[in-house]
Amino acid sequence: MKSIRAFWYQIKLELKSAVRYKFAFFSDIAVFSVILVFFFLSSTGSSFSDKYSGSDSKELLLVGYMMWTFASAAISTMATGLNTEARNGTLPMFLHSKTPVEILMFAKLISSQIVQIVVILVLSVISRFVFHVQLSFNPTLIVPFLINLVGMYGIGMVLCGVSLFFKKTGALTLLVQLVTLFVTDTLPSSDAILKITRYIPLTISNEISRLIISSKSYSSVAIEGIIVSVIWVVVGIVVFRIFYEKSKVKGNLLFY
Repeated sequence: MKSIRAFWYQIKLELKSAVRYKFAFFSDIAVFSVILVFFFLSSTGSSFSDKYSGSDSKELLLVGYMMWTFASAAISTMATGLNTEARNGTLPMFLHSKTPVEILMFAKLISSQIVQIVVILVLSVISRFVFHVQLSFNPTLIVPFLINLVGMYGIGMVLCGVSLFFKKTGALTLLVQLVTLFVTDTLPSSDAILKITRYIPLTISNEISRLIISSKSYSSVAIEGIIVSVIWVVVGIVVFRIFYEKSKVKGNLLFY
């Protein structure tokens, strides 16, 4: 029960922080919007129409881009979460809370995804009224969203552990965000690349999303996505704990 209360309290705390720092929020909206406009104007993703049997390529690009923005927000939040606590002087309390760090970090992730929904709404409005692209509303799109959320939590925990041990990992975070944009079929990727990046939850989530929009069967891909995401969660928690223990042994936590 205490862990549940701590979980909800952490979400509220993060949301209040997001409201307080409005500049970062509006900056995200501006950046994500400009990138999307560039992709639309350059006809990026036109090959998706052939790949998914004549479906609107811009709509297929849009849904993948939205999935990527959720993943990008997750990566940023998880990679910088502990550094933020350090700057606020609350890291010792955060790490030694009775509630496991993994649960508190998941709360941070949920809050970032809630904020990102507002960004998505802005992107949807721009797409609809400027480019006449309307994303088909389909409740089953929650399936790839959850697969993406769970999987990116696992990857985020890996980055969280790395940032705890090495501290300054801003360049690595940016690199991971860019890599996920270009190799996960958010933008058209070659089959050779996708054979490797298929084990990234975002890649599978993009495929499921486009199969749903194209009214094609997605159940087998969804099962694969669930398995991949669960594996990433296990790997992420194990890696985080390894870096956490190493940080305590080497005394890294004393130098924040």
